[in-house]
Amino acid sequence: MVTEINRNIDLDVGTSVVIVSNEIQFPTNERKLISLINNSTGGQKITIAIGDLAQSNKGIVLSPGGYYQESHDAGFTPTQAHITAISDLADGSLSIQERIIVRS
Repeated sequence: MVTEINRNIDLDVGTSVVIVSNEIQFPTNERKLISLINNSTGGQKITIAIGDLAQSNKGIVLSPGGYYQESHDAGFTPTQAHITAISDLADGSLSIQERIIVRS
């Protein structure tokens, strides 16, 4: 049996590292899509890291309104590693849309 889990949340991101998404246990589970949007309103830059701990302004830096996305396509599979984030200022906000396939 195959089930699809869709996750649509807003995550508060401050100046300490937070987990955006845990590592996916492939092949039982598989991430098909991850979309991250910095919807901060106070000028916060949010840095995300894949498979590592995020460090402010080192890696994938999203300015307000900026986004990062990976989706399954011919020849490309999104990362299954854990994803973390940190903001350069307090009170950052990150919108997350994630689709995971669960096989049981």
